[in-house]
Amino acid sequence: MTQEQENLRSDPPLRPPVGLAWTVMVDHQQSADDFVAQFVEVWTVVASWGRWCDDTLGEWPDAPVALSQLPRWFADRLSAEHRVDIPGWLGDLHDRQWIVWSAAKAVDAIRIDLSTEAMPLSIWPIQLVIEIIGGRITFSGPLARTP
Repeated sequence: MTQEQENLRSDPPLRPPVGLAWTVMVDHQQSADDFVAQFVEVWTVVASWGRWCDDTLGEWPDAPVALSQLPRWFADRLSAEHRVDIPGWLGDLHDRQWIVWSAAKAVDAIRIDLSTEAMPLSIWPIQLVIEIIGGRITFSGPLARTP
C-alpha cells in the first residue's frame, strides 16, 4: 500500500505532511461529504498506481488499463472532456513530485493537503480531477495550518 493510500484511509491523517507542505482549497457544487467521497474514490485508484519512484508497484498502466481501473462515472467524464490529453495526464501523474496527504471538509470549502518533494510543483493533474468532480480551486499555496 502506498503512503497516499494510507493517507486517504485515515481521517484525519496520522501526522502532518512530511517535506514541503502545500494546501489546495476547493469550492464545490455538491455537498462537501459527496465531493470528498468522490475525490477519495478516484484518488485511491490513482494512488494505487504509485509514482515514478515506486518501483515495487510494477508497471505504470497505459491509458486503456488506467481508464478501466478508475470509477466508471469518472472515466466516462474524463473521456468526454475533449480538452484532456489522457496519456499526458497519466504521464504527469506518474512523474509528479508530490502526494496527497489529506482531503477533508474545511469551514466553507474542501481542503486537500499535499506533501511535496520539490518546488515548483505542477498540480494540474489533481486540478483536472477536482474540476471533473465539479470543484474549483480557490487557493493553492503553502500549507495553511488551520482550516
